[in-house]
Amino acid sequence: MALIVLGPLGMYLGAGLAAGVLWIHQTAGWAAVALLAVFLPFIIMFGMQKVFYPVVIASLASPGYDSLIGVAMLVSNMAQGAGSLAVSFKTKDPKLKQIALSGGISALFGITEPALYGVHLKLKKTLFACMIGAGISGIIVGIVKLKAFVMVSPGIATMPIFIEKGTSNFTYAVIGAIISIVITFTMVYLIGFDDVNVKDDKQKGMNLDEGKIKNTVNRKVIYSPIKGDVIPLKHVQDKVFSEEVMGKGMAIKPIEGKVVAPFDGTVEMVFHTKHAIGLKSALGVEVLIHIGIDTVNLNGQYFTSHVQGGDHIKQGQLLIDFDLKNIQKAGYDTTTPVVITNSADYLEILSQEEKVERVSGKQQPLLTIL
Repeated sequence: MALIVLGPLGMYLGAGLAAGVLWIHQTAGWAAVALLAVFLPFIIMFGMQKVFYPVVIASLASPGYDSLIGVAMLVSNMAQGAGSLAVSFKTKDPKLKQIALSGGISALFGITEPALYGVHLKLKKTLFACMIGAGISGIIVGIVKLKAFVMVSPGIATMPIFIEKGTSNFTYAVIGAIISIVITFTMVYLIGFDDVNVKDDKQKGMNLDEGKIKNTVNRKVIYSPIKGDVIPLKHVQDKVFSEEVMGKGMAIKPIEGKVVAPFDGTVEMVFHTKHAIGLKSALGVEVLIHIGIDTVNLNGQYFTSHVQGGDHIKQGQLLIDFDLKNIQKAGYDTTTPVVITNSADYLEILSQEEKVERVSGKQQPLLTIL
């Protein structure tokens, strides 16, 4: 289906999208920039932005600048970053606040996926705010005929791509970025979003202090899902994990290519590339097991999943096989973070920094949650 139907369909839809946008650009340039800025989140979500790359390359060759894609991406990136930061300031959910803050900063520097997938598609209303901010700014930068001179995702660090000697092009880029940020930030506050509902004491059946006492007494143990050497998350060569953006936990340097269930619970999701799996214990602990660093680029090669989303699992049950040696030969770091993604729900997460071994298939405790 992917090769015979979906692939060709995506190609034709992408080509039609590119042709339509280019026609609008030739007829009314500012309108094309605004429309593209508004719908870029959806275009990126389906990977259809790649159909514009040949257009950008041709434009940079002659007439020597891009007045469409790079310009629209600038205001769209700024809008998504500002919208995500607004969510971080406004939300009362500690987990969402952390995700929105990191996603907003990344988007302002040109990487919008964390903000798009982690915040805006989840909240929906904030995505609408981003579209408004990007659209209004897109009209302005389209009218002044802003130009980009390098093919790169626009952001704070790459603003020099708009510098043109003897013109106000760079000034227009800065103004467009500021307009997009201010309008989007304001729109998020005006439109709002459905924040996490904080239950009162009666709904919880106990007050906050009682909850802390209960969590202290009822310790939750997460057993090691992989055989190997345990290291602190701060030593992982990926800031998302080392800075505990996703949550607290530990990492394991595997000596065996098997991932087993660290507790009784359910499979929340298995990434389509099979390099990561999300689990939820019967006691409510949410865990992400991410096999290796940047192994998503292997597109599932060397990974075999034995479960799927929604499956019930038992502690010690085999979840994923992975070819440890071939992944290492391919140049990837196989260090595997084990992260408690709902860390904010607990008082403390205690770890064991010692070698994790299996004796007769028995797992050893990796994390203790209070």
